[in-house]
Amino acid sequence: MKLLTFDNATTLQNEGFHDTDWLAMTELIPLKPTCSQKMWGWPIRLKNLSTPYNISRRHPNWNPTSISVAMSDRARPTEPALAVAIDFGTSFSGISYKDLSRPYSEAPEHFTTWPGISKIRTFHKVPTVIAYPFDTSKRIVWGFEAEQLGPDSESYFRCEMFKPHLHALGEKVVAPGSKPLKLPRGKTVKDITRDYLNLLFEHFEVTMSDNYPRAFYDYHILFTVPATFSGHTVNLFREVVETTNFGGKDRMKITYDVGSLTEPEGATMYTIFKQPRFQFETGDCIVVCDAGGGTVDVCSYLISEAKTFPYTFKQAGIATAAYCGSTMIDHAFKEFVREEIGCDNVAKLKYSERYTLKREFVERKEEFSDDDAKQAQYIPLPSSVVSQRVGSGKTGCVEGDMLKITREQMRNFFGTTVQQTAELLLAHIKQARAWIKRQSSATSRISLKYIYLVGGLGTSPYFKSALQARVSEKYPTIRIISPHFAHLAVVDGAARVQYHRLNPSTPNPIQSRLLKNSYGVVVSRVFDPSIHTEDRKVRDPISGDYLVKDHISWFAVEGESYEGSGGKTVSKQLRRKFKKPGVFYDELVTGEVGSNGRLPKTKRDGKVRVICRVKSDFSQFDKKDFGKVKKDLPGTFGLLKKKSGYEATFSLVMTVEAAKVEFETLMNGLKAGGINLSVNWEERNNQHKEGFGSDGIPAQELEG
Repeated sequence: MKLLTFDNATTLQNEGFHDTDWLAMTELIPLKPTCSQKMWGWPIRLKNLSTPYNISRRHPNWNPTSISVAMSDRARPTEPALAVAIDFGTSFSGISYKDLSRPYSEAPEHFTTWPGISKIRTFHKVPTVIAYPFDTSKRIVWGFEAEQLGPDSESYFRCEMFKPHLHALGEKVVAPGSKPLKLPRGKTVKDITRDYLNLLFEHFEVTMSDNYPRAFYDYHILFTVPATFSGHTVNLFREVVETTNFGGKDRMKITYDVGSLTEPEGATMYTIFKQPRFQFETGDCIVVCDAGGGTVDVCSYLISEAKTFPYTFKQAGIATAAYCGSTMIDHAFKEFVREEIGCDNVAKLKYSERYTLKREFVERKEEFSDDDAKQAQYIPLPSSVVSQRVGSGKTGCVEGDMLKITREQMRNFFGTTVQQTAELLLAHIKQARAWIKRQSSATSRISLKYIYLVGGLGTSPYFKSALQARVSEKYPTIRIISPHFAHLAVVDGAARVQYHRLNPSTPNPIQSRLLKNSYGVVVSRVFDPSIHTEDRKVRDPISGDYLVKDHISWFAVEGESYEGSGGKTVSKQLRRKFKKPGVFYDELVTGEVGSNGRLPKTKRDGKVRVICRVKSDFSQFDKKDFGKVKKDLPGTFGLLKKKSGYEATFSLVMTVEAAKVEFETLMNGLKAGGINLSVNWEERNNQHKEGFGSDGIPAQELEG
């Protein structure tokens, strides 16, 4: 087995090249609610989650009433502090950190001490695997310890590949046609994620206690998220973090930030710092391809200033992704073995034998370069397979006690991943070049010269060369480069970004981002017979006015640029009428630009999807804070205007930063419902009065 040391740039431990138990691996689809009916019970309290260390030994000054806070104030900490980045990956997770007192030019450190693995070995990442004991008196194990347990273990229920299931229901983020994720009874995907993150961080904290004790250091944690995570998914992840030990109310001053940095942005930071400076010039556009175990994410950036270091960049293309990571390569190899030696023989293998066979393949896969001088590679077969006399296999690839893998066969293993990644890259390059064309002028020079291949598959020489061949067919001047330690690009870059944020004196390298979605709010407008049809007319029961209620007022349009630090904030002035103050909802939607180049004007037009409802509670205000609404009512001497209700004028405010989207309602400068996008996600498909209120009429947008 090849090991990663400080002077060896190749590793088996990267997110693309390891998946536990490849022969029994379960493919994934988005989690369905019915999965919860199959769960088992686990009476385990989080505070009893144990590692090989006693995590209850706190410093005498530890104050259980101190609280952790979501990191919104990015002023430089006054106490000794550690910038921490956590890359929670599909197959592997990693942690990088940097002391704020260290020089700006110094690289972050990478955490490499993991339970269940020898300390003489250097592994920069740990398997995203957790195993629950059937005997609840035993401890939960995770990482390498859990990976070494088979899925058929008699003592533990093992969970892996659960990150994709955090995605919103109905979003296509994992392989179609696959099987549901198996969960322990009584556990949800959020529970498993929380337990894993707890164990990961507790181990990190205890291990770091000698050099960075929590009694003296504040930890400022930044979680990266995939660029294609929806607002719903980001919120699910944030909710998980809020329930962890380091996100809870019983910790010392720990700040955490979820969703403000995407994985491609972290990888771009790493690339800009690590690559030779001659590769970058002002006006260069680069594409970052993060090829991991599950998905492949692609995004592009413009180097806006390359004269002084650190360089600054702008996002030049909306991130795209496909489920075509290295797990597809492993799955192809699994099918090959089954075909060669027979499914029955494979089923008889012990987990330790399957585990060893997988490790052997990982090493061959990582080294494969399609060299003419090496026509085939050989993997030792388990002794139980040899004793079963499988002969030469179905296609003659079994030679004695060895399994032969030809160059052609290895290329076939990579085939689907290479094909889909190439298609993803070519489509994104087209998008980036269109953006470049719009930005270019007679006096500016913008060129796209490099694609930086990072993530687990970024270390594969064959994957790089195969992609280069596909891209060169259409764009012969674009070169693909794999930075050293490509599998660490995301977490290393994220630690650098966190260091920047905590040091206001250092420039923010991310100058601008692009909105990946269009966001709007459903509003009502005064009925105009010259514009609206009669079938859309409804009468406001409070004022008696005629309205149309399915209009959309758009906050922002997909592809709009906004400042890289602090995000984009947009507000809408709305007015709502009601008989008495109470709880009301505003319906938030997203939509696609139609063939006419415009967003839909109403919910009936084009592709419009309700994403959430933002709650506004007006019962907390005094009635004198509202205007009075009068309605024409019949009286003795004709129509009289009588008080029929109240009206509230308020602002609906949207803030977007990277993958994080938040909404809040303000009235008279006070929060009427300061809910981020997550709070009412679960209500997004409810049909109760369209989520607006008892009258079913949305708030009216104020002109100007």
